[in-house]
Amino acid sequence: MSLQKFRFVLLLVIICCQVALFALPGHSQTRVLIAPDSTTVTIDRDNYGVPHIQGASAIGVFFAQGFAVAEDRLFQLELFRRAGQGRLAEMLGPGYTNMDKRTRQLYYTEQE
Repeated sequence: MSLQKFRFVLLLVIICCQVALFALPGHSQTRVLIAPDSTTVTIDRDNYGVPHIQGASAIGVFFAQGFAVAEDRLFQLELFRRAGQGRLAEMLGPGYTNMDKRTRQLYYTEQE
């Protein structure tokens, strides 16, 4: 089995395990955050892990929504960030260098 296939299979196993863990009913939990505008925001997760966000300001609620997404899908966020920057080969191996080159040639830079 080549290294690229091994990494792909490993990635699939990790994703399947994560989906299986989140599919199990758990216990509810509450998290209180201080948003960038100094307001208090509450994230209540029900027994199925669904976040319910309450806050006094829109900035605080959007901050908490981003926090909840990062808790649930950090790997996916990182994968998309690297894909947009043309840096997938750093994480997934040399098989993605052509895609990274194409991304860096065709897409916008931070200065643009």
